[in-house]
Amino acid sequence: MLKLNKLIEFSEEYVNARANLEKAIIVAIDDEVAGLIEDLTNSGNQCTLITVIPTHDSAIRDEDNKAMKNNLLFFIVKKTDSKAGNAQKLANFVICQNEIEDLLKHIIGLIDAQGEDCLFKNIDYGSAPIIPIPNYFNQNGYLLEISTKTYF
Repeated sequence: MLKLNKLIEFSEEYVNARANLEKAIIVAIDDEVAGLIEDLTNSGNQCTLITVIPTHDSAIRDEDNKAMKNNLLFFIVKKTDSKAGNAQKLANFVICQNEIEDLLKHIIGLIDAQGEDCLFKNIDYGSAPIIPIPNYFNQNGYLLEISTKTYF
């Protein structure tokens, strides 16, 4: 089972180790993000890591499987000025894309190095989509969605 205190610790330590990440925001549901990003500047190449704790995969229609499969969400986003042109928006996407790819590589590296002791040992990282997210609370970036298994 994914331990939430370790997930929070992972997110904060990862941001501290990355020059292009300004802050780690950890929320129970992504609706809470709006109030937590107001003071961020995301100046230069800085982005924000938003971690949403595992929630049920709402796309699964089968109730039996829905109780067993959860999605862990990592957003890497950058504030985008509403007056920014297309070139600036694309540049922000490039920065966020590089950061989200590095995050996935880091998670895979942890699994390979730590095995059964890894925080992410029960994830299906082979099928983790990286999805572009435009205009997410006035930010653009990418979402890494990882399926986790819940054991009862």
